[in-house]
Amino acid sequence: TEPLFREFFTFSHGGMGFVNREHSTIYLKIWKAGNDFIRKNLKFRLEEEYHQKVYESWVPRSLYKNVKVIGRISRSQLRGKTLTTSTTTNKACIITALRDPISHFISGYNEIEFRHQNFPDQKRLPKNEENPLLFTRFEPGSTQRFKQFVTDLLGGPKHYGFYRDSTELQHVYSMTGILHSMHKMNRVYGSNLTLTAYLPSLSNLESAFPKLLAETCPGVPPGF
Repeated sequence: TEPLFREFFTFSHGGMGFVNREHSTIYLKIWKAGNDFIRKNLKFRLEEEYHQKVYESWVPRSLYKNVKVIGRISRSQLRGKTLTTSTTTNKACIITALRDPISHFISGYNEIEFRHQNFPDQKRLPKNEENPLLFTRFEPGSTQRFKQFVTDLLGGPKHYGFYRDSTELQHVYSMTGILHSMHKMNRVYGSNLTLTAYLPSLSNLESAFPKLLAETCPGVPPGF
């Protein structure tokens, strides 16, 4: 599999979680799927209203360790030479929020455009003369620019480095990366992580996500 296409489907943004006795609750982040709202409100409510410590990490392995659903392993185990059985007993409730994949891709593209136009000093895209991604040479907001962006993405190997190094471009990556990260943890650590539940759309997100969390995860404080 070409590196860019593999990363498109396996890229993970990490997540956040907390521990309540023997129960661990984890929210896996997906960019452009209500992530900012969920993350900020979840952290604020849990820490300010319930004085609950919340762990957050871009690296799935660190997140799962902090909320005690996987144990520690050696470097040789991490390289896949040997497997271990998880030494923890915490039950993991793992949730996320999704949206229609086409609208997700378009929203990710709009995020790229917004950052490219409004934060030129922060973007990681090189200048046009050094940039093989030809979409940047078309008028912002134009149909031609979007078509060329898709063509550049399908260009594969020659563009891999630019996508790998740019958080802006990664906003269009597939939502399936969360599943790959859990599969990887299960393979290396011998754990049994699975997605407990998910919100299928972003409709009424402000009320729907807390409701899903409270009804699904036993570690959520009463009255959340």
